[in-house]
Amino acid sequence: MKVFAVRYAFPENVGFTINRPKGHEHYTFLHFYNPMTVKINGKTVVTEPHACIVYQPSFPQFFCSDMPIQHDWIHFYDVDKNFFDEIGIPLNHIFYPKRHEFITHITREVENEFNSNYKNKPKLLNLKLEELFIKLKRYTDEPSPEKLSTSLVSSLRWLREKTFLSLDKKHTVCSLANKVGLSESRFFSVYKSLFGISPMDDIINAKVDLAKNLLLSSEQKISLIAKSLGYSDVTHFIRQFKAKTGVSPSKFRKS
Repeated sequence: MKVFAVRYAFPENVGFTINRPKGHEHYTFLHFYNPMTVKINGKTVVTEPHACIVYQPSFPQFFCSDMPIQHDWIHFYDVDKNFFDEIGIPLNHIFYPKRHEFITHITREVENEFNSNYKNKPKLLNLKLEELFIKLKRYTDEPSPEKLSTSLVSSLRWLREKTFLSLDKKHTVCSLANKVGLSESRFFSVYKSLFGISPMDDIINAKVDLAKNLLLSSEQKISLIAKSLGYSDVTHFIRQFKAKTGVSPSKFRKS
């Protein structure tokens, strides 16, 4: 598979509409964070959050929203004709993975690689797309995660939001668990069940995303950016940034 275009966590304004009666020339993968109005297979559907669709080339596409949205999308081509049948991903249908954080994470990796000049880039992009679709199938088929109470879900979402707004602070599983009155093991379990990612990996991803914005939008030294994100050791920051993006902060800024 080859990537034609890709964006992760891409924002759109109120009234965003795509109307392609003759579809797109390439395959299209979509992951909507927000509810969307979608016309597909002769029906108009308002999706739930985190709906996914894989459109075949030339298949009609129509989707719109009356609110600001974010979504991940990839246009790709040169697909083995049996690939999706073998994986079991339904084409031209809405489906809902029971976990979704990995979608944006992999799409981000695809976008970073697509915009790079690394050797063997086409091979890695193909592998990343295969990983994405295999995991989409896996997490669509897996049993539903543990049913959590409304109050616990609200507490965890509140905690996650507050944590992301204080990335300069030192957060541990123990300190986070205490804030919502859970044991460490219980907190780790319910957090991953709700968000599809461990607490510390979630925080690291958030720090890297914020670091990327700061690297591109400011002239701050890397050491100051690291400090603003709670790293006392800039080497530790660089190591985690490179592990998540494939490049060092300085190379990311230059590229």
